[in-house]
Amino acid sequence: MKGNKRMGNREVRYFTKGDAMGNEATYFVLTLPLKLETWQKDRLDKRFRVNCSIYNALLREGVKRMNQMRQTKRYRTLLEQLDRERDASARKQIYRELDQMQKQYQLRRFDFSKMATPYRQYFKENTDAPVVQNLADQAWRAVNDVICRRGSQVHFKKEEELTCLQGKTNQTSIRYQDGHLLWKGLCLPVRRNRSEYERQALSQEIRYCRIKRKWIRGRLRYYAQLVLRGTCPVRRRIPIKEGTVGMDIGFQKLVCVGMHEIREYAIPSLEQDAWQKEKRRLKRRMERSRRAMNPKNYDNQGKVIPGCFFWKTSINYRKFKNELREITRKQMLRRETLQRSLMDQCMAMGDVFLAERLDYAKMKKRAAPGEKKAPLGRRVEQTALSAFFETMAWKMEQQGRKLILVNPVTTAAGTMNHQTEKKESLSPGMEIRLIGGCPVDRRAYSAFLLQHVNPDTGTIDFQKCREDFPAFLHLSQQKQNKENSQMAG
Repeated sequence: MKGNKRMGNREVRYFTKGDAMGNEATYFVLTLPLKLETWQKDRLDKRFRVNCSIYNALLREGVKRMNQMRQTKRYRTLLEQLDRERDASARKQIYRELDQMQKQYQLRRFDFSKMATPYRQYFKENTDAPVVQNLADQAWRAVNDVICRRGSQVHFKKEEELTCLQGKTNQTSIRYQDGHLLWKGLCLPVRRNRSEYERQALSQEIRYCRIKRKWIRGRLRYYAQLVLRGTCPVRRRIPIKEGTVGMDIGFQKLVCVGMHEIREYAIPSLEQDAWQKEKRRLKRRMERSRRAMNPKNYDNQGKVIPGCFFWKTSINYRKFKNELREITRKQMLRRETLQRSLMDQCMAMGDVFLAERLDYAKMKKRAAPGEKKAPLGRRVEQTALSAFFETMAWKMEQQGRKLILVNPVTTAAGTMNHQTEKKESLSPGMEIRLIGGCPVDRRAYSAFLLQHVNPDTGTIDFQKCREDFPAFLHLSQQKQNKENSQMAG
């Protein structure tokens, strides 16, 4: 599980993975700003450029070897057999032969690490073995994803796109010691506020360190990321209430049905953000500038000619790009702040939450309701619901609560009727449903059904729904009366 949590100018990221003994361990990342002088920034800029060149060189060599392997008749035959074969033992044998081909063409993780040794030795003044090995591992994953058909192509990094360099332990390479980050002759002071939160975090074991840079207000800011093993300290604990809560979440609103109340919240989105108009204006100006500087890269119809890799950029284009980057950063921070506020309000309703597990990657390609061609990709990106659930699951785990995501195909909470125990087709845009002759809000009723899902089987307990349905109608009426009184006031 991955996610992030921002606290002022400190950012905490968290994840779980196996340790050296194969046991699952919990890690979190404490991000602290660096206090750098001009010559230290220049030195770090050079090291980032050098390591970016090393990464691109490793990726270029990996792509060359991959293309040589893919051009062989044996490799194409194995892929055709793999697509046709359905027997598990036969497929396992095909995978073994494909692994042998990767070994023959030196496309294993070890081969990339070995390939990086000459680069590390040549640029030994600006990098070291752990950093280069991590870059080699990134290049191997990029090439391996294409080989395993999880991706279509690899992407080389520009100088400004390499944003992070990391070591492997806190004893060598990039390491944290006595309030400073040490790396190959550089002693970079870390800015700390000496809070109780930082003291608790730094009292735990530091596994390894990173140097991260971000574009903020048109300037590169450098940060030290300390990867610590253990549980992240919780700054503010929300009072825990007992009870199961069902959550129905969409791109516009979130409805939570608890034991004693029904709450409805607006989903934070960038669609109605005040900066959206400025972003569209900047994108149009950037496109006009790019077309004026590169007329040969467009055909008579104004479309980009395939295979154009060389683009000239004007000073104004780079200026607009920096402005666009800054607006996007502010929008993301604002959305994260609103999402954290929404999480705190939802978590005050109970200790067990149930929601549907949706595949937002596939939803990007689907058409929006009522539209034939327009996909949901823009709505998925503007709401960032996947990150919302990941962060909420981590926060609840820290406080001894649970967020359970159920299969939407098994539950079918959006169309199920607990009285008939059958699915009912609903017209698009329908907000009110008749259940037993009683009108109820569609999303609130869906959350009510999710509240009665058995986490072990993933099915709805219809008998319990019948018992609790009168109380749900009472809560719905209270919510409606409250809304009417607010509108009248």
